[in-house]
Amino acid sequence: MNQKKAVRLNPSEADLKASIASWLDEVDTTPCVVVDEVPKGWATVLELSEIKNVPKTTMDARLKRYFKAGLIKKKQFRIKTACGVVPVWHYFKA
Repeated sequence: MNQKKAVRLNPSEADLKASIASWLDEVDTTPCVVVDEVPKGWATVLELSEIKNVPKTTMDARLKRYFKAGLIKKKQFRIKTACGVVPVWHYFKA
């Protein structure tokens, strides 16, 4: 027995709703997360392990040693992955 009555909007309410819908559409199309552009020459552990045909854990251990020795640089870049946009370590020859 609980019936809802149709609500009629006066012209100013209709304009306000149209205005809100307009800016909301604009906001919806704006990316919320920034993806970094990875400079040429920087590579992830996975990419390096595939190039050298070694397990990822082996390459990770090597990169840690190389970094401690000052042979390479490391930096995080936000990249798009299967899990979304996440910060991922990249490596570059020092």
